[in-house]
Amino acid sequence: MRQPVATPPVTRLIVWVEERACAHIGRCGPVRICRLKPGRVDGDLSRLMHDLAVTSRTEPPFLVVSVGEAFFGSDALGVLVAVHTQHNATGGELVLCGVNNRARGVINICSLDRLIRIFDTETDAIDHLLQRGSTTRATQHK
Repeated sequence: MRQPVATPPVTRLIVWVEERACAHIGRCGPVRICRLKPGRVDGDLSRLMHDLAVTSRTEPPFLVVSVGEAFFGSDALGVLVAVHTQHNATGGELVLCGVNNRARGVINICSLDRLIRIFDTETDAIDHLLQRGSTTRATQHK
């Protein structure tokens, strides 16, 4: 009897296109990835999210914010909610991943985990949005 062959995990190619003060910006197909740098990112994150929100009018509205060891306060949370709302209004989605305990505490206190999906890994977040993107495109072409 043949043993089942384990399927290797899918590797996602991320093309890093820009570096900012608080993050690296990349793309995986229609999904934009914002990988935050360690440390406090409030003001820089606000400017970056504003810029990404402006470009989302002409680019895919799927965004992963990979938190890692970054931390932020209420100003940045307000910006994340605004970008989330804008992306949802245009059929897209903003998700978070790799959220550290400090940031998760702030997110939970504000109940943002009920509004914005949080994934353990960047790969899980990208896979979710790629699936959403393929479903959205299939629906638009019918």
